Amino acid sequence: FAAVPAGRVVLPAVAVVDLAGEVLLLPPAGLTPGVSVTARVANVFDTAYQMAFGFPALGRLVLVGGRMRI
Repeated sequence: FAAVPAGRVVLPAVAVVDLAGEVLLLPPAGLTPGVSVTARVANVFDTAYQMAFGFPALGRLVLVGGRMRI
């Protein structure tokens, strides 16, 4: 990009797979709140790619959490 104006850069096509889900462990009943577990995996196959030239995207990301429902 030393020349002004910079030339167009075409990045290769890529497919990235993300997954997410939630499992209800305890349904809400009366005054007792319900409990569920959530999980999300971004970039399941740990694909190396760039959304912008020179800036590699993050690898696989795994998030696990919980949720209380009234």
